[in-house]
Amino acid sequence: MKCESSGCESESTFQFLRLQSRHVIHESYMCNDHGIAFLAEFQADKSLAPGVSANVPGLAQVDFEMIICRNSDEERPARVYLHEIGGTRRIGTAIDSCAWSALVAQINRHVTTRPVTHTAWAATIRELDGQLENVLLHGLNETDLWFDAILRIVRDGRPVSVEVRASDAYTLAVIEDVPIFVAEEVLEMFTDPEGAVAGG
Repeated sequence: MKCESSGCESESTFQFLRLQSRHVIHESYMCNDHGIAFLAEFQADKSLAPGVSANVPGLAQVDFEMIICRNSDEERPARVYLHEIGGTRRIGTAIDSCAWSALVAQINRHVTTRPVTHTAWAATIRELDGQLENVLLHGLNETDLWFDAILRIVRDGRPVSVEVRASDAYTLAVIEDVPIFVAEEVLEMFTDPEGAVAGG
């Protein structure tokens, strides 16, 4: 596919999905040079995000702002940018191609004939009389530099926490339409105009 920038004939290497309320509102394809320039402009934008965050001490509520896939990066080809609801802070996490495919499929409401992994997870939680209340990005695994997350489930009136990859938490949040939170110390540490510094 060609770069969509005016007058450019180069092949695209970037795919940008701009999201609002978990729906894709704009999709674009760009070559390496135009994609890098667009990403820098995006990262420099400190606009106030709409909405009112849930008031949870020590946590910031975030939601999807942009999902980027760069097919020239084989190790961590995709990034998910989450923007603080009602705020200006943003955190970016890198994810692998399988996680990107799963997340985008759920955002686009793709219907499959057989349950896929994340829908099976969601169904398992419900069948065991649990309810996913929210997901929490809570820290960075120092061993492999990937973000850690928790599924926060309530079952029989008791809270249950399940450790997962951040990318899996994102996809479950979309399936079950639940909030995404980030620990304040994590958001403060990784709010960076240079973008993602670790994976999900």
